[in-house]
Amino acid sequence: LLFGGLGNIPLLNFNEARRAVTVREMLAAHEWLIPRMNGEPYLSKPPLFYWLSLVSSDMAGVVNEWSMRLPAAIFAAICCMLVYQLGVRLHSDRVGLLAAIFSLANAGFSLHARSAEIEMALSGLCVSSLMAAEYFLFTNTSRDDGDKRWILSSYALLGASLLTKGPVSVLFTVLPVAVFWLLDRNARARIFLTSIPGWLLALAIGGSWYLAVSLREG
Repeated sequence: LLFGGLGNIPLLNFNEARRAVTVREMLAAHEWLIPRMNGEPYLSKPPLFYWLSLVSSDMAGVVNEWSMRLPAAIFAAICCMLVYQLGVRLHSDRVGLLAAIFSLANAGFSLHARSAEIEMALSGLCVSSLMAAEYFLFTNTSRDDGDKRWILSSYALLGASLLTKGPVSVLFTVLPVAVFWLLDRNARARIFLTSIPGWLLALAIGGSWYLAVSLREG
C-alpha cells in the first residue's frame, strides 16, 4: 500500500510538481540551505521535506516521482508502526493490528502517504513527538517524575516538525498535553509542559534554519 509502484504514476498536482522543481534546483546547485524555484529563494515553507527528498534523490541519482514520494511513504510506515505499538500497549496485538489497518484504510492518510507533499512528514514527526510524550506520561508510573529522556525526545521531534511546516506543529503535540493537564491536573503533564530544557531544545532545532537564513539573507 505504501511502497508498491510508488514512482509509476506521474506527478499528480501542482504541489507535487512544485516540490520536485525545488528539489531539482537545490540538487543541481548543491544548495541545501535555501530552497529555490526558478532561481529565486522559495521560503514559504521550512526545508526539512526538501532535505529528505534531496537525500533520496541523491541516492537515486535523479529527481523523479519515486525519490520525491519516498520520504512520505517512510513517515507513513512510521505512523502505522507507532499506532500499532500503542494499540498493543493499551490492549492487545489484535487491537494494534486493527488500528494500523484502519489508519491505512483512511483515504486521506493513504493519499498523502504516496504524495510528494509535506503533510505526511509533518504527521510522522508530530505523531512521534506525541507518542514520546504519551510514553512519559503513562509508562513507569512507579517513578513520580518518569523518565525525562522521553520529554527531550518529544521536544526534539517537535523541533524537527517545526522545520517541516512551522509553528502549526505545536497544535498537534503540546496542545493535547496541555488540554490533558487542564482536565486532569496530572503532575507529569505539568513537568512536560514546563520543561525548560525541552523547550530550548525544540527552539534550537526548529529555529536553526530560520537563524541561518536570516544571517545569510538579511
